[in-house]
Parts: sequence; C-alpha cells; structure tokens
Amino acid sequence: MRAEGINVISAIDVSDGLAMDLWRIAKASQMGLYIDPGAIPIKDSVKFVAENMNKDPYEIVLSSGEEYELIITAPKEYAKILQDLKFTHIGEVRLGEVGVFDIKGNKIPPLGWQHFR
Repeated sequence: MRAEGINVISAIDVSDGLAMDLWRIAKASQMGLYIDPGAIPIKDSVKFVAENMNKDPYEIVLSSGEEYELIITAPKEYAKILQDLKFTHIGEVRLGEVGVFDIKGNKIPPLGWQHFR
C-alpha cells in the first residue's frame, strides 16, 4: 500500500469471519468500528444459500471466513485512492466504546471461527 502512497493504519485478512476479524481490530486499537451492513458486498451464491437455509445473508457474510479479502483502516483522505484500487468502504473507526457496531449503534457480536473453543 505504501507504493500507492496510502498510510494504512491496520490490516487483517478475513480468515475467521468478517465480524470476528473486525473485533480483533477494534480490541487492538481500542476503538469502535461502525459498519454499514448494506455496504458489504454479498454474492448471489451467498444470497441463494441464505434463502435455502432460511438465514439472513448478512449473518452468513459476517460469520464466514476464508474469503481471501483484506480489512484495512486508513485515514479518510485516502478514500478515492482505495476506491480506485477496488476496495469497498463499509464503515468507519470512531473514538468511544470499543467494539463493532452497525451504523445505528447496535453491537455486532464477534461471529466466526474461535480458536481453542
């Protein structure tokens, strides 16, 4: 990312579930991560599976892992560069309560794979 001139604050791969890995960033940074569930891309295949399992597709997206995607946090001034690099903006980092929340302030549980459980 430095080659593009972006000052990335944090980065993690989504390997244990989007929500779980967001929680890891929140705890390590002692910040609140506020995400817009409607901004998270959901593939048609996930929607199909969710419909056939009678599940909410967002729950599947938040709890599944191994998508080979990156979560990064970076200052807002890099938004255009990140968009040009095909990153999807799904939320923001805020001071205050530590955790992961939707844009309405509802806490999102750390869904996903938990090692040693």
